[in-house]
Amino acid sequence: AGVQGGGTVTGTLKWLDPAKQGGGKIVAGQANDSGSTDWASLVEVKAEGNVALGIGAGFDFGIEINADRLAINCKASLVFGPGAGGGFGTAVDLEQVGNLAFIFCSALSKADFHYQLAVTEEAFSYMAKGLFHVATHPGEAAGKAFVEGFDSMERWWLRRKATKEEAQSLATYLLSNQFVNVNGKKIPLQMMPPETLGPMLYLLTESFVESWAENQEKAVVLLLSHLRSWRHFIEVLEHCSKNGSKVNAIHSLDRLNALLDGSEQREFNRFIGSLAISTNSSAQPKGMLAWTPGLPWRKENVLVAARRSNLFDGLA
Repeated sequence: AGVQGGGTVTGTLKWLDPAKQGGGKIVAGQANDSGSTDWASLVEVKAEGNVALGIGAGFDFGIEINADRLAINCKASLVFGPGAGGGFGTAVDLEQVGNLAFIFCSALSKADFHYQLAVTEEAFSYMAKGLFHVATHPGEAAGKAFVEGFDSMERWWLRRKATKEEAQSLATYLLSNQFVNVNGKKIPLQMMPPETLGPMLYLLTESFVESWAENQEKAVVLLLSHLRSWRHFIEVLEHCSKNGSKVNAIHSLDRLNALLDGSEQREFNRFIGSLAISTNSSAQPKGMLAWTPGLPWRKENVLVAARRSNLFDGLA
């Protein structure tokens, strides 16, 4: 970054994928990277795009919504070194939204899905809903979900109706990819925020109890099997609703249990138990399934009872 006349900041803010860290030469006082060619531009800081930002004490880097767009704010000391005062911010280019979403999800998962103070509530909501949009609209360009801005995203979220067609699109996307792809950046399911996975789980279970579609149950199992910690599991259950609003986790668990036959229930109990006793999300066996789905018609009585249980709301 450089400074133009009048103190305007210009330049490029770059980032390095965590998977590529640690492979390059060691430089004193600098993070070990894997070579300058692996650094990617996250935002272009332009004179005409700068906004004055009040950055909270203790935060060198933050994500917010500014002028209806995702924006990054930085303390000057992050760029120019200790002693530099003030800060700057700039909107994130659409083609870089995937990189920013990856950084956001990576930081969230490393903190075991505790609230990120450096991300405003509006920015958090925008990215969580955008990731859901990408997965449920596979025929659209991956970045289209983030084209319209924050206000349009909020209006879409309020207007959207959970439908069987949307559930089928989601199931197909998850089983085909096992991640969410935003502009070429693959975001693993285990890193996804509960505010994204909860509505996904709600949509799939609501549809499966009526359709008995085999791939929808497989998508439920896939989603749950990627949860690596007890907290992530509980948070997803607490956001298992149409719009991601908080609900009772036990009620969400009852909905899942209602879909299972005896052997599936025993498997699911073991899966839950493994999450409950694990203090380290990386210690959770990656190949462990929530349960092994069979042919839905073989548990017809279970699914008929689930449909009549008043645990499910029904889809359009």
